[in-house]
Amino acid sequence: MVGDHHETLRRIAVRDDSVVKSMQSDVVPSALDYRACGIAQIAALVAAGGSEPSYRRAVEIALLGGATAEELVAILLAVAPPVGIDRAVAAAPRLGLALGYDVSAAVDELPAAQASQVRTDAESRRKNYQALPPTEDRIA
Repeated sequence: MVGDHHETLRRIAVRDDSVVKSMQSDVVPSALDYRACGIAQIAALVAAGGSEPSYRRAVEIALLGGATAEELVAILLAVAPPVGIDRAVAAAPRLGLALGYDVSAAVDELPAAQASQVRTDAESRRKNYQALPPTEDRIA
């Protein structure tokens, strides 16, 4: 007997209209709770370079499911090996804003020399991040 996950994978692979429609909705898949869905979405946003509004929505879902801010920040550490450190670093300010913490403002509060070095390093990482190949090329 074929498991339900086999059927779901097949339907996704052939772009079954009903599955595509459900994928485009804001409904949490029945096999996941809010916490797991939000965590999965945040990990995907890090890999894809998602926007801050997308992070806000994923964080909201994860927090509704009982995730903590510490767990959500730990996602950046967990996904860095497969997606690259530069992607995780680039995601930190967006995730921070979604959690109500302005990382850029915190950098501004650093002593001038340290803040300047942090900004220079961040700009260098941002340029490197933009030059990265698509995610699938980086996954072994």
